[in-house]
Amino acid sequence: RLRLRMITVSLPPTMALNLCSATLSLATKKSRLKIWWATFAVNVCVSLPRVKNLDELNAKLLAKCIQYLNHQIEGRPDKVGVMLNEDRKALQPLPRYTPDISKKVYPTVGRYFAVLFETNHYSVPCRYRGKATTVKAYPNHIEVWIEGTMVAMHDRLFGRKVESLDLQHYLQSLGRRGVRYVMRDLCRTPFLLS
Repeated sequence: RLRLRMITVSLPPTMALNLCSATLSLATKKSRLKIWWATFAVNVCVSLPRVKNLDELNAKLLAKCIQYLNHQIEGRPDKVGVMLNEDRKALQPLPRYTPDISKKVYPTVGRYFAVLFETNHYSVPCRYRGKATTVKAYPNHIEVWIEGTMVAMHDRLFGRKVESLDLQHYLQSLGRRGVRYVMRDLCRTPFLLS
């Protein structure tokens, strides 16, 4: 029989977490559950790392992985690093090309020199107004491609109806039409109005 009950896990003073744990009627299942819970609490119920960017997070993760190579798992004959080297012999080689993990959409550059991805606008150079584009969205940035050439790259925005405008994309239009007219047009854009 399986019973569910809510328990509070003791964490650092900044956070408390309510989790559902299962208690089982048989003694052997209870001991297995206690081992599982201890493993879960050590590996999952930890505070999030404080990092400035993805590169710093990746560096921390790599350091922890390298440190884990010297770990001895209970009941295993060798350390993790030795067992990993044995497993590598059976692994297939990586593909010769890097797979593209981006999410692609195909918007057209609007009259305000921006493309729409999800609900956010990203600027492109003004000479591409009206052109068909390919927007490749990666986890931390987006790229705007036109006819096989990357014409803009922005940090990815995760808000709703937010814009990422690069002044360099508007310089040609500013020089041709004057600052007053371009700023008037930009202030009329629906995505700039809050």
